[in-house]
Amino acid sequence: MVEETLKSHNIRPTVNRRSILKLFLESSFALSHGDIEQWLGDRCDRVTIYRTLEAFVKHGLIHKISDETNVAKYALCGPDRCSLHRHDDRHLHFQCRKCGHTFCLPLIKIPDVAVPEGYQLQTLSMTAEGLCRECASKN
Repeated sequence: MVEETLKSHNIRPTVNRRSILKLFLESSFALSHGDIEQWLGDRCDRVTIYRTLEAFVKHGLIHKISDETNVAKYALCGPDRCSLHRHDDRHLHFQCRKCGHTFCLPLIKIPDVAVPEGYQLQTLSMTAEGLCRECASKN
């Protein structure tokens, strides 16, 4: 599945790209560069991880999430929603105040926003904060 997913997004399936995509497929929350670096250890250097993340974003495989920590996190795009030419990641992102994980909530769409004449909207994001299911169940 990993290799087929990369090929379907026109991404060459190198060993490092397969390893990084596998992490995304196994994770229930968004990953930062640091998360990936920690999990892969010495198997992949920082620059390769960065370039892989950029390629995945460019080809519509993952999308970038910014939160209050100013640490970029990345999550898989939904199947058939993103491509090389278009990202459809306008959904709510939820950041847990206890564990720090960021989750995509794709069923909660961000409404269209009309900006005043002369403005050009380039990105729109919405992040909610609270306790994720797991942390809330422990409370």
